[in-house]
Amino acid sequence: MNRKSLIKDYMVKLQYKKSFKNRRKILQEKSLRSRLYKIRYVTVLECLTEFVKSHDVTLLDAGCGDGVFISKIVCQFSRIIGLDLSFKSLSYIKEKQKEIQYVPLVQGDIEMLPFKSDKFPLIVSIETLEHLVIIEKGLKEMHRCLSPDGILIVTIPSVMNPRNINIVGESSFLLGLKKTLLSIRKGYIEHIWKDEQGFEYPHRIYCKSKIKRIIEEYGFMIQTIKNTPLIISSNQNTLIERIINRFTRSRFGELLIVGAIKK
Repeated sequence: MNRKSLIKDYMVKLQYKKSFKNRRKILQEKSLRSRLYKIRYVTVLECLTEFVKSHDVTLLDAGCGDGVFISKIVCQFSRIIGLDLSFKSLSYIKEKQKEIQYVPLVQGDIEMLPFKSDKFPLIVSIETLEHLVIIEKGLKEMHRCLSPDGILIVTIPSVMNPRNINIVGESSFLLGLKKTLLSIRKGYIEHIWKDEQGFEYPHRIYCKSKIKRIIEEYGFMIQTIKNTPLIISSNQNTLIERIINRFTRSRFGELLIVGAIKK
């Protein structure tokens, strides 16, 4: 490895290290951003409780990222496997998430899963599908790797979220609204996402009807599709907030949570 490659590798490590520190710090603080992160995990755990009758199964976390979700369920399932495209991400999971030191981690692409067919009774994928180059390939692969009647639980950003409209408009709500309205016919908005460390990813935000149709087309039977709360304050939910969420969650929300069974 030459000097230039070593420097680049070192800088990437620093960026990952900073990213992990930031995420852990966010989850520990009492803020709006912290609650936005936490509510995602809570809703997925609720979905797992609703549809998974036995925890004596193998769960694949497809796109495990920083391993936070695995750390929350590590004591609940007999066997968990984490998969992510980034080798450096997996390396830092082992370093930063001490509670999941013995969870097998696999480097791989969701669009070409390195597993045998019918292997997993349960696959969870949190905020990953929207970053795939071809989402249909990812769904086809997860369908292949699920055992008969296996359960798929995924989350994906919703078009019906003012925060996402603002992101699409690069902090301009009006520009984001214009892009949203122009893209609504095809069922999703596509743009480039740049994280806090400057890494760029493809990013799509979906209409509920569009993501439902895609998932069903690739051999799944939808059991539930709902939104996470639209309004999340930095304090505990107020009465007015709970009332608004109760009457808007069928249409509006930050994320879509989808629970489906392999046909």
